[in-house]
Amino acid sequence: MMDQKLQQIQVLYEIALSVGRSLSLHEMLKKALFAYLRKLNCTAALVYKVSPTLAGLNQALQVFTLPYTYNINERFAGLHELLPEKMTVGQLKDWEKDLPCLGKTDDDQYYHILSLGEYGLLVLIKGSEYIDRDLLHSLADINDKLGKACMACESNESLQESEKKYRDLAELLPEMVCETDLEGNFTFVNEYALHRFGYGKEELIKGFSFLRIFAPQEAQKVRDNFQRALAHDNLPPREYQVITKRGEIFPVLVYTSRLMVNKKASGIRGVMIDITERKRMEQELKFERDLFHNFMDYIPAEVYFKDRDGRFVEVNQMKADQHNLSKEELLGKTDFDFYPEKEAVTKLEDENFIMETEEQVRKEEEVNSTYGKRWVMTYKAPRYDQDMEVIGTVGLSLDISDRVLMERKLQRSEIRLREYTERLESALIGSNAGLWDWNIKTGNVFYSDRWYAMLGYPKTELKPGLETWEALIHPEDKPAVMRVLTMHLEGETEFYRSEHRLKTKAGQWKWILDTGKVTERNEKGEPVRAVGTHIDIDQLKQYELTLQQNLDQQELLSEIALQLNSLVDFQNRIDQVLNQIGNHTGVSRVYIFEDAEEGSVTNNTFEWCNKGVEAQIEELQGIPYEIIPSWKKFLFSEGRVYSGEHPGAAGGPASHSGTPGHQIHRCVPLVGERSVFRLPGL
Repeated sequence: MMDQKLQQIQVLYEIALSVGRSLSLHEMLKKALFAYLRKLNCTAALVYKVSPTLAGLNQALQVFTLPYTYNINERFAGLHELLPEKMTVGQLKDWEKDLPCLGKTDDDQYYHILSLGEYGLLVLIKGSEYIDRDLLHSLADINDKLGKACMACESNESLQESEKKYRDLAELLPEMVCETDLEGNFTFVNEYALHRFGYGKEELIKGFSFLRIFAPQEAQKVRDNFQRALAHDNLPPREYQVITKRGEIFPVLVYTSRLMVNKKASGIRGVMIDITERKRMEQELKFERDLFHNFMDYIPAEVYFKDRDGRFVEVNQMKADQHNLSKEELLGKTDFDFYPEKEAVTKLEDENFIMETEEQVRKEEEVNSTYGKRWVMTYKAPRYDQDMEVIGTVGLSLDISDRVLMERKLQRSEIRLREYTERLESALIGSNAGLWDWNIKTGNVFYSDRWYAMLGYPKTELKPGLETWEALIHPEDKPAVMRVLTMHLEGETEFYRSEHRLKTKAGQWKWILDTGKVTERNEKGEPVRAVGTHIDIDQLKQYELTLQQNLDQQELLSEIALQLNSLVDFQNRIDQVLNQIGNHTGVSRVYIFEDAEEGSVTNNTFEWCNKGVEAQIEELQGIPYEIIPSWKKFLFSEGRVYSGEHPGAAGGPASHSGTPGHQIHRCVPLVGERSVFRLPGL
C-alpha cells in the first residue's frame, strides 16, 4: 500500500513539473500531455476550450491533441456527443458537477473527461482499464493548474500580437515616434525618426540618451519636462530645438505620454512633429506679410485673416475650397455663416481672447466641410498693422484627420496592451508563480510582487538587479545554476531551467524551479532581454527526499534478504549484513546476541564496529538476565526495544561490558529453529 502511494506521488510530481513549462500554448501542452500519457499509461489526450459562441451558448472546441492526428470526432463519435454543445451557463455548471466522467467507447477503450477549471476540459483515453479513482481525484489540482497555464499562454500570445501591431502602427506614422526608459535611454525609435536624425537603429537603442538629440541650450528644459511627463498625464505638447547626427538643428513639437507597467511609470513615449515649416511661416506672417500673400495659396493648409469683428479679409484657396466658395465670395463673411451657432461663438471667443492678450492659440478640433467631417489642428495669432496695433487675427488650419485616426488606433492598441498585461499578471498570480524580466544589457531586473513574497522579502529591501538574485543562491548550487544560465544565453539551449535553493528573509533555504527564455537578441545574436518565472517547489523537494530515503531503505532490506537466503558461508554473509546495517544507520556498533539454551544468560555472537571503535565481543559473553530482568519481557511483548522508551531496559547487555559510553539504541528479537533467543542491536 505504501509503495502504491509513493508511486502515485511520483506520478503526480512528474506531471506537475511538466505543466507551465512554456509560454507557447502548443509547446506547453505538448510537454504536459506527453507527461500525462507516459505516467498514466494512456493512449491519447485531448484538450478542449469551453467558451461562449456569438449566441451566448457555451461549447467545447478542440485546441490540442496528442498524438497530433487523433480525431475524436472520427474515432469516438459517441464520446464527442458527451461534450458541451450549445449549453447555457446554468446547464454547463450542472454538467460539470458530474465530472470526472468515465466510460467505455465503442471499441472498448476507456475514456475519462476531466475539468481544467475555467479553461475547459481534458479527455484521457486508456486502452486497458480505468485510471485509479484516487489518482484521478489527486489530479484535480494539477488539472486546474494546466487550465490556468493554458489561459496564461493564450494571454501571452495575444499580448505578443498586440505588441507587434503597435510596433507596426508606429512604423506607419509619418512622424518621429520614440520610447525611453526611466533613465531617458531610447528603447524604441521608428524608422521615420531614424531617417530624420540620421542614426542607425543600433546606435539609438544601445544606451543612447534622448538628451543627445536636443540642442545644448535646451538641456535643462528637456530634463525638467521629462520629469513632469513621468509624473503627469495629458501634458500639453512643447516645442524644442533638436540636432541631427550631421549637426542640423530644427524645431519640433513634442507630444508625450507615460508608459505604464503594473500601474507604475516605466518610461516615456514621445511623438515629435517637425515644425520647421510652421516656424518659417509664422516668421513670414509676422515680418514678410506682403511676400506671404504671393505664395499663400501653395501652403497645404487653410490660411485666413480676420478683422476685429471676425470677418474674413484674406483667405487662401484651400480655405475657400473648404466652404465651396471662391476666395472673393468668402471675404466679408464670418464663422456664423458656416458653422452652428455654438461652434461659431467658441471661435469668436478664442479670437477675442487672442486680440486681448496677444497670445497664440493652438487647438485640435472637429469641423464640417464640403468633404465631410474632419479633424484640423488650428493655429491662431494676433494680426498687427504697421504700428503693431492688433487689428484682428490670423489663422492656419492643418488637416490632421489621418493623424487623429492613427492616434485613436494607437490608443486602442495601448488599451488592449494594458488589458493583456493585466490578464497575464492575473494568470501568473493564479498559478502561484513569480515573474522576472531581465534587461541583460543594463543588468536591471523587474521582479513581481509574488517573486518577493515567495522569499519573504519586502520590495524595498532588495535592489531590482541581477546581483540580488545571485546573492541569494545557495553556494553549493551556484556553479551549476550559472553554468546552465550561461549555456542558454549563448544559445546552446532553447530554455533556461534550474532547480536550486534561494535564501529567504527568515534565513532558510527554499527550493525554487526557475525557468526562462531569451526573448530578444540584437543583430549580433547577443541576448538583450529574457523573461521567466519562479515556482516554489520546496514541498515537492521534501516529498522527493522522503521518497528517496524510503527507496534506499527498501533496497537495503532487499539486499539483506538476498544475503541471508542461504546458510553457505554464513559467517561471511552475516558480517556483510551487519556492515550494511551499520553503514546505512551510521551507528558505532551492530550486535547479535544469542541466548544460552537454558535462557538465563546471553552471549555476543556477532559484532560489527565502525572505524575507530574497539570490539566488545570478548567482554559481552555470559551476561545473566538477572541483571537486566525487563529486557526479554519488553522484547517479546513489544517486538523491539528503543533506548529511552523503557528505563528498566536502557543500556541492555552492552551496558554491562565494562566499557563506558556505549548503550543499545534499538533491539529486536530473532527466533531460531530450536527457539534459541538472539538479540540484534544497534
